[in-house]
Amino acid sequence: MWRDLPPAILPAAAALAGVALGPELGWRPAPLLLLALAALALRLGGGAGRLGAGLAVGLLAGSLTGLDTLAAIEPDRPVAAVVRVGSVRLAPRQQEWVARVEVERLRQGERVWHRPGPVFLHLPATATRPARGEEVRVRGFLRRSEGHLNAVPTAPGPYRLRVKSEYLLTREEPENLWGALQRSLDERLPAPGWGREGEALTRALVLGRPEALPERGLRAMRRAGLGHLLALSGLHVSMLAAATAFFLAWLPPLAQRLAIALAVAGYLAIAGPSPSLLRSSLMALLAVAALASRRRPLVLNALAVVAAGLALLSPRITRDLAFQLSCSATAGILLAGGVIAPRWRRAPLPLRWLALGITMSLAAQLASLPFALPAFARLGLASLPLNLVAIPWITLFLLLAFGWVAVALAAPGVAATFGPALDFVARPLAWSELLPPSRWVAFAFPASFGTSSLLACAGGAALLLPWRRARFVLLAGAGLLLQGAPSASGQPPVEVVFFDVGQGDATLLRDGRHAVLVDGGGIPGVDLGARVLAPNLAWLGLYELAALVVTHPDADHCAGLLDLARSMPVRELIVADWEGDGDGSDCLAELGSIFRGRIRRLAEGDRFEAGRWRFEVPQARLRDLARGNDRSLVLIAEAEGRRLLLAGDVERRGEERLAAPGVLGGRFDLLKVPHHGSASSSSERLLAVARPRLAVISCGARNRFGHPGTGALARLRAQGSVVWRTDRGGMVVVRWRPGGPLALWRPLPGRRAAP
Repeated sequence: MWRDLPPAILPAAAALAGVALGPELGWRPAPLLLLALAALALRLGGGAGRLGAGLAVGLLAGSLTGLDTLAAIEPDRPVAAVVRVGSVRLAPRQQEWVARVEVERLRQGERVWHRPGPVFLHLPATATRPARGEEVRVRGFLRRSEGHLNAVPTAPGPYRLRVKSEYLLTREEPENLWGALQRSLDERLPAPGWGREGEALTRALVLGRPEALPERGLRAMRRAGLGHLLALSGLHVSMLAAATAFFLAWLPPLAQRLAIALAVAGYLAIAGPSPSLLRSSLMALLAVAALASRRRPLVLNALAVVAAGLALLSPRITRDLAFQLSCSATAGILLAGGVIAPRWRRAPLPLRWLALGITMSLAAQLASLPFALPAFARLGLASLPLNLVAIPWITLFLLLAFGWVAVALAAPGVAATFGPALDFVARPLAWSELLPPSRWVAFAFPASFGTSSLLACAGGAALLLPWRRARFVLLAGAGLLLQGAPSASGQPPVEVVFFDVGQGDATLLRDGRHAVLVDGGGIPGVDLGARVLAPNLAWLGLYELAALVVTHPDADHCAGLLDLARSMPVRELIVADWEGDGDGSDCLAELGSIFRGRIRRLAEGDRFEAGRWRFEVPQARLRDLARGNDRSLVLIAEAEGRRLLLAGDVERRGEERLAAPGVLGGRFDLLKVPHHGSASSSSERLLAVARPRLAVISCGARNRFGHPGTGALARLRAQGSVVWRTDRGGMVVVRWRPGGPLALWRPLPGRRAAP
């Protein structure tokens, strides 16, 4: 079987593996040794020699590149950088511009980094929007999130360069060629107005500018398994090549192929070298070169050469999820197509197209599963039928969009008349937002790279093998799925889970299948509900919730609930009745639009139940205080003889009212420390009344607010409370049985304490 593969496949795969593993080895004398091994392998010759040479060269390239070239950055010291701007989006919740930029040069003190990779640039919304393609000098602070230490952990986030003022930004002169080209495109193709779905989708699909689409629509498409349609890929390049060949069919073959190559290269220059577009464009250029030299293009060979070449030239690209998904999905389509297509050669044309469409979609999803499932922790059951409908639609739209862009560049006034037609064809884009948060659409499924790879192999074998053999493979894959799906049968009847959501709060109170989530954290640019909360709830065996509770509408408590409410079924939303209908909060207003008639508003003294949990709002007259943290919805929760105080973000004035005689009604076993343990919270008066045995502080590792404050920690310890922190130890789980002691545990080892 292996001998039937194109000759470049195995050496390229070995080189890719070497590039990915090289940085892990951490060798310093490795280069000379690896060069010697590569020379020896080539000397041996044959397939084994090529395989060894590919692995050695890959290890050489990988060992010369560190896993994280910016790891030595000190987050509390400013940096100066020269960056080239890519996509730009306004983040309305945070009131700031967020741009993906390529760092050309970065300096901190005496240390200089050259081309360390992409970062996200954050500017205040009052600053002039940075233009795509322009080069700017900035001064700010470069930091990244520490990741989330939960049962299903998430890796550290991307680096973010935060600039406090436009005065710390200088635009470079003269403008470079690519920047001038992007500015010209912006002038001829202005940003689409409200309701112009066609123009927005055209900018996203043709020019690689997904920021033109609303964030809500983007997340809905990703949840439905349609996010890959927005990536510039082989579909775009093949359609462009086919259109060029059709309109220039009158040219001699060599001139026609040269025109196709120029069209592909020009499109790559206009849209920018995203990993998937770069991969497909280079493959197309190799195919054109093969045809020009009168050779039959070997597509799998081209994929292998391009993937290995890009990895050797830029080893960090192997860590780029877009590159991983693009290469693996393309390989799956090509391998499956060679096996499946001959089986349906004699079938009627409609049936053949349907069978090939299902097969290709399945093959792409299975091949990319080892990378997609660990990254997104989500399986989309509806993605296959949705893709069967969406791919023909997106193909039709691309034909119209390419034509519209060509007309708009030549005659903008003429193109404006065709805008409504483009909007009409783009209308199905909004339909993905109508999909309910159901397990039949998508459900959280946390899995490691190894488990995902085994699932992909089982699915691939079942797809390609005859049924008599495939049924056994399907049984093995089903066993893996059942093994990966957690069971709640062994869980104790009562537990409290404090999730690590960074600088925010998210507390789960659970009695078997009855579960209430109080707050959901929120991080700018991170789909926290779907990427962090839903996988960990699935790990606990929870795929729906009795209620979501919003203590107050700040983003670090509320924004993650928005993501979660669109990802899994929730029966009702619970808010304080003094918040009113949104109370000026975009987050509460958006949650209200999701839940509509399923909102419960609690007044002071109100109670509700979920399984054995009983909740009560203390009568502390917090609603009378000025707007802010002190107006948080505070809850007293009780189950099986244990009491828990969830204090939201109340500060000194709110704590004084909670500590008034008769309000809290006695000692607490657990305290969710108010306001992340800030210096203005956890007053002696409140702690003297609550006298918590265990206090849990939910805050972000090395956060810029300095939480928890040393004073708050000292007061808690003076009271005799055992203090656990999510910034140090990650997720905290507290369990107990009737009449039994509190059992505390953490699923992962904690972080190293900050110096």
